[in-house]
Amino acid sequence: MVGVRGPHRPARELVGVARAALDAGLRCVVHDRVDVALVVGAGVQLGERSVSPDEARALLPAGAWIGRSCHDLAGVLAAVDAGVDGITVSPVAPSPGKPPPIGFARFGALSHEAHARARARQRGVTVFALGGVDATNVGDAVAHHADGVAVVRAWLEAEDPSPVVTALLSSFVE
Repeated sequence: MVGVRGPHRPARELVGVARAALDAGLRCVVHDRVDVALVVGAGVQLGERSVSPDEARALLPAGAWIGRSCHDLAGVLAAVDAGVDGITVSPVAPSPGKPPPIGFARFGALSHEAHARARARQRGVTVFALGGVDATNVGDAVAHHADGVAVVRAWLEAEDPSPVVTALLSSFVE
């Protein structure tokens, strides 16, 4: 899944990037821009200060993927109760410009709570680890019940991103 994010980028530019991802056959979510997601037919990833999942659901077509970014148990449980498809919990490891990390053990506890709450509501949820995740610690994310990871810096700053992406993906292939 590709996340298109550009808080200060014009909508037209985000539409172009999202369309390119979708045209390449990739699943795409747009961060905090329900308007862009609606235009291109993508899912949306909502921050805690964004519109609510219910507000996004009212605008997007039925079945559109809706995710929520969370940082604590209250946010995680609220996201599950709102019926989101995915939850991104961050930061799990040290990451420049981000608050102190919660650590992988705490991430695991939050992931467990999210899955338990979703099961009680007879639905599923995907939980992603974000923030400081790279090839050296992605195994920790997997060991602590991450269904996936959201990674930016590890591949973006790599001289050759291919081996980084390969290492990250191999952690989820048995």
